[in-house]
Amino acid sequence: MAAPMQVKRDLSTPLSRSKPPSNLVVALTVLGTLGLVAIAGFLFTMSFHAETVSMPQGQDSAPDHIEAMDPPKSETSLRINDSDKGIVREETLLLTTKHGTLRIVLRPDLSPDSADYIREMVETGTCTRCKLYRAEDKGILQGVMESKQANVKVTKGKCPPEYQDVKPDNCPEHDRNCGCHGPTMTRGMVGWAGGQTGPDFFIDWYPMPAKHWGQQHTVFGEVKDDTSFALIDKIFTLPVTKKGMTYLDEPLHFTIELE
Repeated sequence: MAAPMQVKRDLSTPLSRSKPPSNLVVALTVLGTLGLVAIAGFLFTMSFHAETVSMPQGQDSAPDHIEAMDPPKSETSLRINDSDKGIVREETLLLTTKHGTLRIVLRPDLSPDSADYIREMVETGTCTRCKLYRAEDKGILQGVMESKQANVKVTKGKCPPEYQDVKPDNCPEHDRNCGCHGPTMTRGMVGWAGGQTGPDFFIDWYPMPAKHWGQQHTVFGEVKDDTSFALIDKIFTLPVTKKGMTYLDEPLHFTIELE
C-alpha cells in the first residue's frame, strides 16, 4: 500500500488561530447584556408592585418584633386615648363594709364634679366620715362621704335633655326653687341627699321610679350588680331605731376605693 501523501507547509506562515473580535461585536455584546439586566429589573419591580397593591387595606405590614419594642401604655394614657375616641371608661366606687362590698358605677355624664370629688378622696385617703347610717325599708339607704381636705367643689348636676321642659312643681319646703338637676331616680341610682351636693348621699331603693322627687337630686352613680342588691337587702334587715327617720342602731363604716 502506498504511503499517504504528505503535504508540505510553508514554514513562513504561522499556525492557524481565531481572529480577535472586532470592536462592533464587543459593543453589541455589551449592549445586549445591559438590555437583559434592565428587562430583568423591570420585571422584578412590576412583580413586587403587584404584590403590594394586592395586600388588603388596613393590614399592618410592620414586623411583629417592631411593635413588641413599643413601651406599654400607662393607665393614664389609656384613659386619655379613650377620651379622644369618645369612649367613656366605667369607674366603679367600692364601699367595703363588714357585711360586704357595695359597687357603685360612677356617672360623670350626670355629675363630673362628683366623680372628681370621689376620685380625690380615694387618691388622697381623706374620707373623714365614711358610713351608712339610715335605712328606710324598701325606700332609702343613706350615708355620708366627707372630705374636709377636698379641693374639688361639687356643683349641682345639669338637667338632662329629656327633662329640660319639665316644670319643677314638687320642690321641697327647704328648696322651693329646686329646679332640674338630674333624671327621675330609679331603683339603684345614687345621688346627693336633700337636693344638695353632699357630703350626705343615698341609694334609691323604691321598686318604682321616684317621681315624687322630680328632678331635684344630683345623681352621681348607680348600683347594677346582683351582689350589691343582695347586700342592700341585708342591710335593711339590721336593727334600726325610728326617730322621725329610721336610723341603723350601729352605723356601717366603710372604706372606699376605685376600680
